[in-house]
Amino acid sequence: MSTLLFALLFAAAPAWAWASDDEPAADDEPAAAEPADDEPTDATAPTEVLPADDPGSGGAQAGPAQEAPAPGPPAAPAPLSIDTSQAQPVPDLSPEQAEWLKPKLSLLPPNTRAQTDFTAYVLEWGELKLGLNTIQIGLLPGLQGGTSVPLLALQVPNANLKLDFVRAGPLDLAATGSWYSMPREGFEGRFISAGGMLSLQVLESWSLHGGSSYAWIDTTGFPDVSQLSSWITGDSVIGIPEELGDTVLDARVLTVRAATDIRFSRRDSIVLQFSSIPWASVATEPAPKDIPPIFGLDQLLALDGAIPVKQSYTASVAWQIQWKHAQLRLGVGHSSTPGAWLTQCLDFSYRFLGATRIREYRQRRTWRENQEAAERGTLDQGGEQAPENAQE
Repeated sequence: MSTLLFALLFAAAPAWAWASDDEPAADDEPAAAEPADDEPTDATAPTEVLPADDPGSGGAQAGPAQEAPAPGPPAAPAPLSIDTSQAQPVPDLSPEQAEWLKPKLSLLPPNTRAQTDFTAYVLEWGELKLGLNTIQIGLLPGLQGGTSVPLLALQVPNANLKLDFVRAGPLDLAATGSWYSMPREGFEGRFISAGGMLSLQVLESWSLHGGSSYAWIDTTGFPDVSQLSSWITGDSVIGIPEELGDTVLDARVLTVRAATDIRFSRRDSIVLQFSSIPWASVATEPAPKDIPPIFGLDQLLALDGAIPVKQSYTASVAWQIQWKHAQLRLGVGHSSTPGAWLTQCLDFSYRFLGATRIREYRQRRTWRENQEAAERGTLDQGGEQAPENAQE
């Protein structure tokens, strides 16, 4: 019996639960939530009392609580206190230390773009170079021009230009050009060449250079060589055939060059150069029969086509020394034409102005002023002369 009663109650329990969920009893109202401990109740909430004479106030009324004012900026930290009682003065610069700080060219790093005659590099804007053979000047950034003074003295107008139009990291590319003219009585000659140079900085102390040029040579007539020195013509008297007076010469010459320089410092470096004429073409009208052997002219007029290297090479090795403004190149070499190697390994020039020279001058001037101040003991701790010394 108890079992039957338990089964009936178990079966009726779900239905009773569903009815309780769907139709809550009227007297089962939800209980009000109890306020938290930190939340004020209606009775204890702060109220705003309006003045009695405020229009529309109707007397004292309760209103919402006012917001608390925003916190102000943090107070400034206390100033840092440094105890200088144990500080010691920096000793003055001694003359020996000033001499050790001298900006010597033999100790400074090399200037990778200092050489301009066998490289693609050019003089800086405004820089001037006075050499034994040429005068060159930096006309614009990346552009230099020059002329040969000895040829001008011989009344041979000439000019040369070089444009460094590509400078991409260690690589430089330059275009070169030159022009010579020789107007003489019974003779007129013109020389025009165009070419290019490449320079590649492999290391900070080592660079490779190469290039070529193509020349056009046009002459009419033959110059008077009767006034030339005997060391040029030899002991024999040279006669000029009459048919050479009306000879027209048209020559084309290709020249290739290669060089490398190894730099030990801004002062010292080794320069190796090589040049050759691998191809030339010479045409004359009418063809001369007897040509005087001056400067290898008889061999030159016989050229037509490829030329063996052993007949047209020039090689040299030289030591380059750079001072404040002057530079000297001395060395030895060999060439198929006697004495031609001297043009590569013998050079002297004087350079000034330009950004690099001006900067080096200011460095030396600052060092000189500091050295003089150190010798007098008037150099302050900041490396500048003391005010009393400046007034003197």
